[in-house]
Amino acid sequence: MYREEDKTHENVSHIAVDAFLDMPLSEGDCLNAYASFTQFNYGEKYVSRWGGTGGVFYGHIGYKPKNSKFMPYIALQSANYEGLKEPITGLDFGLNYFVSGHNAKVTLEYHQVTGDFRDVPASVQVDGKMQQVRLQTHIFL
Repeated sequence: MYREEDKTHENVSHIAVDAFLDMPLSEGDCLNAYASFTQFNYGEKYVSRWGGTGGVFYGHIGYKPKNSKFMPYIALQSANYEGLKEPITGLDFGLNYFVSGHNAKVTLEYHQVTGDFRDVPASVQVDGKMQQVRLQTHIFL
């Protein structure tokens, strides 16, 4: 990354490990899980809107009951960046509706971020947290 203060460049590196599981538990139901840890190095104490130097953990788990088109899930992300005093934490609760398997789905999600509001207007903060309700669709063509 380019450091404006002293007009120098620093090497950038990302090292990650992750695991994914999509497993039937019995006939018709399944468990879906993902976990990752990424170590970012953009230079000493670097922090930007989208990331920074430090470690980030992300994990989610979902369960699709037998004979259902719905899969509730929960996700957690925690980022410890050198340039910030407190970690940034993201928490999501959601519900996937599989219209046509994985070819078409609709997701309704509650999203909350705690710990970093550099780009978040005060009007969307509640009790020190940025909160959103998201509705999205995925269509595989």
